[in-house]
Amino acid sequence: MSSSAKVLKRPSLSWERNGGSLWLMITDVKLAGQMDGVELAHIAKEHVPDLEVIVTSGKPLRQALPEGAKFWSKPWVPLDVIREAERMSVSHRTDVTRSRAFLCAPKT
Repeated sequence: MSSSAKVLKRPSLSWERNGGSLWLMITDVKLAGQMDGVELAHIAKEHVPDLEVIVTSGKPLRQALPEGAKFWSKPWVPLDVIREAERMSVSHRTDVTRSRAFLCAPKT
């Protein structure tokens, strides 16, 4: 199996293990490895079409996001994430304290 196939396989395994309970993913454009956050957003929306996706970067976005995904320019504060998660949870009729969000850590 090629290294790119391994990278692409990991997100789908995560969603399968969580039984579709994920409803929010926040990712930086720059990720460790070969995949960037925009590619991850496209894969995520393919697997879970109603998944809320936020892609963030300190630089202008050069790639198209999947339909329905949002772009947040840095800097932003953690309270912004909490407020957006609460707003999105209403549309998913989800209690934020009992549901799962998926955060992809930026490349360090």
